[in-house]
Amino acid sequence: MYIFIWLVLALLAGYWARAKQRSFLRYFLISLLLTPVVAFGILFFARPDKVKIAADLLSSGQIRKCGRCGTLAKWDALKCTSCGDYLTPMTPP
Repeated sequence: MYIFIWLVLALLAGYWARAKQRSFLRYFLISLLLTPVVAFGILFFARPDKVKIAADLLSSGQIRKCGRCGTLAKWDALKCTSCGDYLTPMTPP
């Protein structure tokens, strides 16, 4: 019974890690080897991986980079909020 609860908590830690753009397998294994409480503690203080989120948004076409300064902007933006350069119009993703 305790092994089943341990496994369920380890799976929950893995899913929570995936929701925060972290590695499911890494946190699942941490939970199995140490304890799910340790993985939950690490995940509680871990911030979402902003680089991975930005890369996913760029590849899906929801945001784009300014050609002049490289700042991320929404796909429908007409002007960069950072440098003020005008952006070329884009079609919706």
